[in-house]
Amino acid sequence: MTKILLTGATGYIGGSILSALLKDNHEGVSYGVLIRNAKAASTCEARNITPHLFQGLDDLETIERVAAEYDAVINTASASHPDSAKALIRGLARRQKEKGVETFIIHTSGTSILGDHSEGKHASDRVYSDEKDDLYEFERTHPETYSQRVTDLAVTDTAEALGVKSYIVIPPTIYGKGTGFFATISQQIPHLARLAIREGQTISINEGKSIWNHIHVEDVADFYSFLLARILKGDEQVETGKRGYYFVQDGEHSWAGVANGIAASLVKQGVLESAEVRQESADWVGEHLGFGTPQLIRLGFSSNARARDDRARALGWRPKKPEDDFEKHFDSEVATVVAEFERMIHGVLIFNNAGKPRLTKFYSPSSPKTRAAILQRIYSLVSVRDDSLCNFVDLPPGFGFGETGEKDHAGDDDLRVIYRHYATLYFVFVVDQSESELGILDLIQVFVESLDRCFENVCELDLIFHFDDIHTLLNCIITGGLVLDTSLESIHATFKAQQDVKKASQNGGGLIVSGLKDVAGGFLSGGDWDRLSFAGLTRRGR
Repeated sequence: MTKILLTGATGYIGGSILSALLKDNHEGVSYGVLIRNAKAASTCEARNITPHLFQGLDDLETIERVAAEYDAVINTASASHPDSAKALIRGLARRQKEKGVETFIIHTSGTSILGDHSEGKHASDRVYSDEKDDLYEFERTHPETYSQRVTDLAVTDTAEALGVKSYIVIPPTIYGKGTGFFATISQQIPHLARLAIREGQTISINEGKSIWNHIHVEDVADFYSFLLARILKGDEQVETGKRGYYFVQDGEHSWAGVANGIAASLVKQGVLESAEVRQESADWVGEHLGFGTPQLIRLGFSSNARARDDRARALGWRPKKPEDDFEKHFDSEVATVVAEFERMIHGVLIFNNAGKPRLTKFYSPSSPKTRAAILQRIYSLVSVRDDSLCNFVDLPPGFGFGETGEKDHAGDDDLRVIYRHYATLYFVFVVDQSESELGILDLIQVFVESLDRCFENVCELDLIFHFDDIHTLLNCIITGGLVLDTSLESIHATFKAQQDVKKASQNGGGLIVSGLKDVAGGFLSGGDWDRLSFAGLTRRGR
């Protein structure tokens, strides 16, 4: 019996791969999964999949220990976390030494490793081949440090050093509904569709001339199953190590084509009045998309990254979706995003007992001139409520939330304020009335506990002097008004990973809070200087 461990099984790609493996019913194979969500364990067990709980990608000890129980790993958890990938390989090497069996890893990367910095301004004729181009050397000698390339090299080099076989699969833009048991929606196109809905117009990074490949998620999953079957049979044609890079694709698109497809679909579904596309810079999109680092926006949403999957085709693999499937998929993908906006968070606000705002994040359109008035009116609404009253209240008609100066986008009649009061701070969420009040109260608690984990002994000063980090943390929980994650371990791991990227681009620095009391005297009242022990606040908050 060959034991195979899959990471990222609750995600879009990993879940679809797991479904394909189960459907293809590979003989003599059993599966295990590394998961952070205990609730997902029963779903896996019901399908004879062994779940292993861990604390996240930085839980290297658990990752290595679990991997040592398996003959192979399919890694889809992260393309940008070299340490966890190396831990998986160390575990496989232990298994190989202790049991005398050959082990291997199939790692998931992405064609953003090929991305230039065209930012949509021009198309490129350069098409990379996994057969004719030395992709390992391309990544090793690339002048730009990029986490996915770093991780690919870590996989290849660590596996070679420890005698473990490695294979790297490099998909492009993945589209279509996933077939996994949990997440079923992709990243790039849904994020751009959400941005279009929030802005009331579809956005393109500059002219959108740059070109990428695409592939349906079912074809991606099919290739993993195909490759696994070939490896298990000992097919000598299957290259490994520095030659073991595999592109998969079934067509090409320009980023302008994506923008036009989203726009046409949103008009067809009555969300937008016009299919006109507005051009913005990569920096602007990075600021407003609510997803990814500036580097990822440039490499993953506006670059040229053209590839030819010669190696997969030579092995006999072919995509099953028709060539025009990508152009036809926009309606269904956009409809899924539109349905998300029927229940969403319109704003997250934090203000102190004196009504001074410490964080404001609006997910629905509102003109800057109305936001100060909105904050003051919401403060006036909740600050006078007795502690014995419930923690939610409907916004009165004509409140002003959603006003852009042109027309009302949100509609006060359907909005509700849900809040919790912790010591000197109010945490306020403005949501649709269809949202679960208890669910949002739990989400506020998740936000507060995440602050406590990420900013030890956090105080109101942290919200002032580290406002950019607070926004980064919030983006790990909520993106575009939609709940992205509620797992404290996952949120903390994502935040830490983004902070590591930030630190890598700097040479130290940062504000030291101590000694700033005189500088900040105009911001805070004396009582606001009390440290906010959020561990205690979770007991006192209401």
